[in-house]
Amino acid sequence: MSSFISYEESGIDASILLNSNNFSSVKYGFNTSKLEIQNSLISCKKELLSMKNEVLINLSNGLKCFSTKVENLPSIIKEKKATKLKLKNAIHIVNNIISLRKCDQDFISSMSRKDYELCATCISEYLKIKSSCINFEKKICENLDRGRQELYLQLRESIEEKLCAGELDKAIYYVKLFVPMGMPEEGLERYVKYIRGNITDICVSMYNEALGNSKKTSEKVNYADIFTGLFVSIIDCIKEHQNKILDLFVTIGDDENLDEKVCNQALDKNYVIWYFYTELLREVNTQGSIIIDKFEKEYEIYLDDKWSNIENVDIIEMHISHRELDGFLEEMSQICHLFYKFKVYMNDLVNSFTSINSQTKNIKRPEIKVENEQIPKKNNLFIRIDEMSIQYVSCEYGYVMYSINHALNTTDEVSWEDQDSLISTLVEDVFFLLHKTINRCISIGNIKSLKLIIVHLNHILLNVIKQKIVQNLQNSRANYEVSLGNSNESISNFTLIHLLEIIKQKNENCRNLSNSMYSWTHSLNNLQACIENLEILSGTITRDFESSYSDLIYFDICINGIILLDDEFKESNELLEDKNATIEYINKTIEQIISEFKVIHDHYSKISLQILSKISISPILIQLHEEISFDFTEDESKDYSLNQSFIPSLTSSLKVINEHLKNYYNNQSSEFILSLMIERIVQKIEHIVINYPEKKRFTIYGALVFENDVRNLLSYTNSLLSISIRHKFLRLLEICDILNITSLDELSDLLLTDFPSRNWHLAKSDILKTLFLKQDIDHDKLKEIIKKSSHFFN
Repeated sequence: MSSFISYEESGIDASILLNSNNFSSVKYGFNTSKLEIQNSLISCKKELLSMKNEVLINLSNGLKCFSTKVENLPSIIKEKKATKLKLKNAIHIVNNIISLRKCDQDFISSMSRKDYELCATCISEYLKIKSSCINFEKKICENLDRGRQELYLQLRESIEEKLCAGELDKAIYYVKLFVPMGMPEEGLERYVKYIRGNITDICVSMYNEALGNSKKTSEKVNYADIFTGLFVSIIDCIKEHQNKILDLFVTIGDDENLDEKVCNQALDKNYVIWYFYTELLREVNTQGSIIIDKFEKEYEIYLDDKWSNIENVDIIEMHISHRELDGFLEEMSQICHLFYKFKVYMNDLVNSFTSINSQTKNIKRPEIKVENEQIPKKNNLFIRIDEMSIQYVSCEYGYVMYSINHALNTTDEVSWEDQDSLISTLVEDVFFLLHKTINRCISIGNIKSLKLIIVHLNHILLNVIKQKIVQNLQNSRANYEVSLGNSNESISNFTLIHLLEIIKQKNENCRNLSNSMYSWTHSLNNLQACIENLEILSGTITRDFESSYSDLIYFDICINGIILLDDEFKESNELLEDKNATIEYINKTIEQIISEFKVIHDHYSKISLQILSKISISPILIQLHEEISFDFTEDESKDYSLNQSFIPSLTSSLKVINEHLKNYYNNQSSEFILSLMIERIVQKIEHIVINYPEKKRFTIYGALVFENDVRNLLSYTNSLLSISIRHKFLRLLEICDILNITSLDELSDLLLTDFPSRNWHLAKSDILKTLFLKQDIDHDKLKEIIKKSSHFFN
C-alpha cells in the first residue's frame, strides 16, 4: 500500500494545483498536530485518486467522440467535392449548350455564304462538346450532324471540281478541312487518290507517246523508258507531297495536355507515312503490271518455257534475230535494274522512317502482313520481276552461247598481213560478251541469277571455248610444221603469208581461211590471252559483286517481305557468311577454269618446243653425242675452241628460235617455251656427258674447254630471258667443277674439306660417273680414294 502511495505521489502533487479549495484546507490544517496533518493528507490523496479516475474516464469518452467525428470526415469532404463537381459540370454543360447554339447559328450562316472553313471550325467545336450536349439539345445536334454530312458532300464536290480544273492549291485547301471535321482519313484518302490519278495519267501518256514513236520509227516500244518515267514520277510525288501530307493530317507537337478529342481529329505520323507509301506502291503495282503485261506479250517468244532447256533451243530455227535478242536482254536487264534500285530506294525510306519512330514506344511499326493485304503476293509486281529475272538468265545463256559459237566459228579472223597481231578476234569478242553478260546479271539485282550465270559461265569456258581452241591447235599443227621447214633458215623465213599459201593449197574449196583454226601460233596465243582475260574477269566479278552486294541482298530481303533496320542489317552474321561463301564460290570457279586453261597452254607450248627443237636443236645435240669427245691435248683443245665447238651453232639456233617466238608468240608463251627449251638443252647435255662414258672422255684440257662452252651458253641464254636461269645450269656447272680436278691429291683434299660441306645438286652416283670420265688420272687409285671416302659417297 505504501509503495502504491509513493508511486502516486508525483501524480498527486501535480493534481493539487487543479483543486485550490482542497489545497487551501490542507494548508489550513497544517498548523494542527502532526497526526491530524497526516490524516488530512491521506484523505486528500484518496480524494485526489478518485478525482483522477473520473478525469481519465471523461477524457476517454471525449476521445471516442472525437474519433467518430474524424472517421466521418472523408465522406463529408467527398460529399462536398461531389457537390462542387456537379456544380462545375452543370456550369460546363451550360457553357457548352451556349457554345452549341452559337455553333449552330454560325454554321447555318456560314453555309449560306459557302464559308466552308468557318463551317469546318464550327463542326470541330461541335464534335468536342457533342457528348455533353446531346441529351439536352438533341435537335440541334441532329441538325449539326446533317450539316456535317452536307458539308462533306460539298467539299467532295468542290475538291473534284478544283482537281479537274488543275487547281491543286485550292483542292488542298478543301482537303485540309476534313481534319477539323473529324474525317482526316477521308482527307488523306482523297489527297492520295489524286496523286495516284496523276501517276496513272503520266503512265498512260508515256505509253501512248512511246507507242506513237514506235510506229513512226518501226522500232519496238522502249519499256525501260516507261518504267523510268513511272519511278521518277513516284519519287517526285514523294518529294513534293510527303511534307504537305504530314502538315495536313498529322498531330502537331507532343503536348501531353492537348485535348484527346483534338488529337483524334488528326492522324498518327507512322500511319500517314505508311499509308502514303503503301498507296504509291499499289499504284506502281497497278501501272507496272499493265506495262509488264504488254512487255511479256510483245516479247513472249523470249519468255517461253523452252528457254529453261537451253540445249534444245535453236535461235535460228525460232527465227530470232541475234540483234533483237541482245536488245531484249539489254532492255530486260535495265527494267530489272530499275525495279531493283526503286525497291531499295523505297525500302530505305520505310526503314529510315521506322527507325526514327521506333524510338517512341507508343508508336508501333506497321506489320508486313498488312502490306501484303494491300498488295497481294500473287499479283506483286516485284515478285513477277524477280521470277522474270530467272527466265532472263536462260535467255542470256542462250544469247551468249549463240554469240560465242558465232565468234568462234564464223567471225573469228586472223590478220595474215599484220605480223604484230598475235591473236585472232575471238578472244576480244568472247570476253566482251562474257563481261557484258556478267555486268547485266549483276545489275539486275538478283543473287540467284548471278550464281546461275556463273554456273553457265563455267560450262561455256570449259566445254565450248577451251574445246574449240584445242580443236584449232590440233587442226593447225600440220600446217605449222610444214611452213617452218627443216632448217634455221626456213624458220627465219617463216611468215604468215607463207603459212596462208600452204593453207590455201591444202584447202582449195574452203571459203573462209581467216579463222584461227588454221594458225597454230594464233591459237596458242589465244589460249594464253584467255588466261589473262579470265584473271581480269575474276577480279571484275569479285569487285563488282562486293561493291553491289549490300544492295543486292537488301533487295533480296525486300522481295522476300523481310524488313530489317540498318543496324540489324549490318550486324547480320548470316548475310556476311553468305557474302563470303558467294565470293569464295566465284573465285574457286574461276580459279579452276584458269588452272585448266594453264594445263592446256603448257601442254601445247611443249609441243611448240618439240617442233622447233626438232628442226634447230636436236641436230646439234646429236652431233655432240655422236661426234664430239673431250679427250683433248692442249693443241687439240685450241683447235676445238676455234673450229669445232657446238656452242656457236647452238646459240645461233637459239637466236633464230628466239626471234621466231618474239615475232609470232606473245610474251608469256615465248618466255615459257624458251625457258623450257633451255632447261631441256641443259638436261640433254648433262645426260650425254654422264651416261655415255664410252664416247665422252675428258682430259684437263677438254674439261676446260667444256666448262668454257657451258659458261658461254649460260651467258647467252641468260640474255634471252627477263629472269635469271642460272639455277638451270647448277648441275652442269658442278660437272665442270669435278672434271676440272687436276690430280688425285686435289681430289683427296676436296673429299675431306669441300665436298662434304657442299650442297650438291648432283646425286652421289652422278659424281662417281663424272669422276671416271677423267682420262688423265689413274682409275685404280681413284677407286681406292673413293673406297677411303665411302662415308661421303654412301
